[in-house]
Amino acid sequence: MIRNIARVVVVALLLDASAGLAVNQSKRPRDSGESDAAAAYERGMELLKENRYREALESFEKAHGEKETEPEYLNMVAYTQRKLGRLEDAFETYHRVLALAPTFAPAREYLGEAHLQAALHQLDALRDYGDRASDEYERLVAAFRESAETLTAKAADGRDGAPDRKPW
Repeated sequence: MIRNIARVVVVALLLDASAGLAVNQSKRPRDSGESDAAAAYERGMELLKENRYREALESFEKAHGEKETEPEYLNMVAYTQRKLGRLEDAFETYHRVLALAPTFAPAREYLGEAHLQAALHQLDALRDYGDRASDEYERLVAAFRESAETLTAKAADGRDGAPDRKPW
């Protein structure tokens, strides 16, 4: 029962967080004068819709190579790396996006989603260990649950809850 609740909470968090993808994907970079980069970016977006991540990655890398100052191009490189399961590369690339544009919100969102994806991989690994890791599995599920509850709770002063640095 606890495992099912934890999975539902994590899935709900992931669905809520990924809802912004459709909005963010529809944004075109602001400078329309970069025809080669913009065309490669648009092609990458088309390929993403078809779940053709390897080809999309190539398109986004081309767009970024043509216009290295456009954070959206590099952000989509990281997004595609994450979709391909290359989390370490994605983490590094999201940090490069944020170094380029520290307040670029889509990169911050996707970086958070990448951390969730990595945490879910750890949960799956613990589950695969069976009984010898059941305590650790339950503690990680509890941490997910506490995080989800914190996100949905109102703080005493009326502000929306946000996870603090937890002792786990």
